[in-house]
Amino acid sequence: MGGTNVAGMAVARVQIVRTSVRAAGLDRDPGLPILHNGGARPATPEEEELLGVGSEHMARPATVLPYRQQGAYDRTPVDVEMRVAVLENEHLRAEFLLDLGGRLWSLFDKDPGRELLHQPDWIQHGNLALRNAWFAGGVEWNLGVTGHWALTSEPISAAVVEADGVQVLRMWAYERMLELVWRLDVHLPQGSEALFTHVTLHNPHDTDRPVYWWSNIAVPQTQASRVLVDAHHAYHFGYVGKLHVVPVPEHGGRDISRPVQAAASGDFFFQTDAEHPWIAAVEGDGYGLGQASTARLRSRKLFVWGNSPGGSAWQRWLSGEGSYIEIQAGLAPTQLEHLRLPAGDTWSWTESYRAVQLDPATAGGPWGDAVAAAGSLAAHAEELDASHELLVSLASLPVGQFDAFGAEENQAWGALAVAVGDLPEDPATPFDPSTMTAEQRGWLELARTGAVAPELVGSVLVGEHWLGRLRSAETSPVQQLLRGYAEHAVGDTVLARELWQQSADAEPTAEALHALAATTHDAGAAADLLTRALPLAFHWEEPALDGLLVATLAALQRAGQSHEVLDVISRLSERQRVLPRVAFAECRALVDVGELEAAEALLARPLVLPDLREGDRSLDELWFDYQRARGTVEPLPPHYDFRMFGGHVEEG
Repeated sequence: MGGTNVAGMAVARVQIVRTSVRAAGLDRDPGLPILHNGGARPATPEEEELLGVGSEHMARPATVLPYRQQGAYDRTPVDVEMRVAVLENEHLRAEFLLDLGGRLWSLFDKDPGRELLHQPDWIQHGNLALRNAWFAGGVEWNLGVTGHWALTSEPISAAVVEADGVQVLRMWAYERMLELVWRLDVHLPQGSEALFTHVTLHNPHDTDRPVYWWSNIAVPQTQASRVLVDAHHAYHFGYVGKLHVVPVPEHGGRDISRPVQAAASGDFFFQTDAEHPWIAAVEGDGYGLGQASTARLRSRKLFVWGNSPGGSAWQRWLSGEGSYIEIQAGLAPTQLEHLRLPAGDTWSWTESYRAVQLDPATAGGPWGDAVAAAGSLAAHAEELDASHELLVSLASLPVGQFDAFGAEENQAWGALAVAVGDLPEDPATPFDPSTMTAEQRGWLELARTGAVAPELVGSVLVGEHWLGRLRSAETSPVQQLLRGYAEHAVGDTVLARELWQQSADAEPTAEALHALAATTHDAGAAADLLTRALPLAFHWEEPALDGLLVATLAALQRAGQSHEVLDVISRLSERQRVLPRVAFAECRALVDVGELEAAEALLARPLVLPDLREGDRSLDELWFDYQRARGTVEPLPPHYDFRMFGGHVEEG
C-alpha cells in the first residue's frame, strides 16, 4: 500500500502481504485449561520491600485463565504461509508477523545492508510462555502478567490507517485475562532512520487492572557484543538465590555489559531515570541497535543465557546456530511487579528503534565514554516527542477494512465482550460480531437469560463480570463447572473445588475431574481423578486429550505408581505411545522399577522433549538416576543438559 501526502510527496509504504516463513509445526487447537499462574515466580516479601512495592502496584491474577495450554508443536521446520506487515522507506524495512502476536521479526538497515534483530534459523517453539508455546527472535510485545504473554503465538488483527498522507500500521487484539485491548501503532516516516511504535493501554472498566508490559528485543550475541545503558546499578536475578542490587558495569569480577563474560543465565534490570530511557547493543565494530522511549516506559533490562553447557544448549534449542541476548524495555522496575492502571485511565508511550554506529574504540572503551556516545545516538528526544505527539493525534482514527485472517477467535471474544457491555465499541479497534461462533453465542445467551447451555462444558470465561453472571445463573453441573473456573481465577480455590466436586457428583465429566486433580496437593488423589477422567475425554481435540494423558502419567509418577504408568502406556495407541512426553514417562518409570535395559534403549534414541520448560531439570535428573541405578557415572550428554545456572548457585 503506498500513498501521497497533501504536498504530493511520496510517503513510506505500509503493506500487509502473505508470504512463506520457515517454521516448525504449531497446533492451534485448544489444550487443557491453565489452572495455575503460568509458571511465573512471585516476588518474596523481602523482594517487595527491596522494590518498594506499594499502592501503585497490584497483585497479579491468580491464574492464566481463561487461556488454555498451547503445547502441541514439533521440531520439524516447513515453509508456512503467514500474514506479514511490511513498512519500508529509504533507510529501513520492518516486517511484523501478524499470525504470531504481531512480533517485529525483521528490522533491516538498508544503508549498510545489515539486520538489526536476531533471527533464528527458523521459528521454533519451546515451553517458555504463559501458555507454553514461545519462540526466540525479533521484538515481542508483552502485555499481561509476568511471563511471555498469552497471545505471543496467536494471530492478531491489523489494518493500515491514514490521515493527511501519514500511514500507520495498527495491530490490536483482546487480551482476555486482563480484559484489555492490546494495541500497537507503527510508523516509519519518509526519510527517517528510526521506526516508531506507539502503545495505547486503556482501562474501560470501573475497577483497576494490574498491568505488565515489556518490549522484548532479541539481538545477536558475538564475542564482542556490548550492552550500553545509562545506569550505575541494576537489580539482578540469577534463577537461583534472590533478587539483589549489583553495580554496573562491574559485578563479581565480570563486566555485565559484555554478555560473553556471563557464566550463567540471568536478568539485569537497570535502574535508569532518564527522561527518554534508552538501551543499545553494539558489536565490536561499534554497529548495533538503539532503542529509546518516552518516559512512561521507564525500565531497561538485559537477559543473557550465559556460557554454561545448559545455556548453550538452550541457545541451540531455540535458535540454531546463532546466539542472542535480549534487551528489554518495561513499565515497572522489574518483571516481578504489576502496576495499577486505574479505572477509566489511559497510558501511552512511544518507542524508537534505530541503528547506531559508534567508533569501535569508544564502543569497547571506558564505560562512561561508551554510554555517553551511545545515548547521543540511541535517544533523539525531539524526534521521539514529535512522533509521540503525532501518534497520539492519530490514535482515534477509525479502522475501515482490516485483516483478521486467522484471528477470528480473538475477534469473536472481543465481539462478545462488546455485545455484553464489558468492552466499549471502538471503531479504532473494531471487533466483528459476525465472527462469533456457537461458543460465544452460548455465553451471550447466558449473559442475557442466565441459562447455561450444556455445550459450554468445554469453555472457560473469567473476570468480575462473568463471575457475577455465573453466580446468578441457573444451577447445573455445567454452571458449577464454569463458576468454579471463575472463582478459582479470583483466588477462591476452596469454593471452586466445592463447585467442581458438586458438578462431578451430579454428572462426571473429564473437565470437572481434571480441575479437581489440578488443584489438589494429594498426589494419590490427583492420580485417581485423572485416571477416571481419561476415558471420559475421548471426544476432546488431540492437544487437550494428549495433555490429559501426560498429566495422568505425571500424577501416577508423583504418587509412586510407576507400574501403573507402564500399564497405562501399554494400552495406548501407537500415535500416543510415541508422543515425546509419553516416551519420557515410560523411561522414567522403567528406571524406577529397575528395567534398565529397556530404559537404556529409550535414552539412546535420544529422548527429545519439544515442550521442555525453561528451568526444567527432568532430563538431567533422569540421566543421573539411571546412572545411579546402574552403578555407573557416565557424564551427562550435552543433549540432556539444559541446566540454566551452570551447576553453581549465585547468591546476592
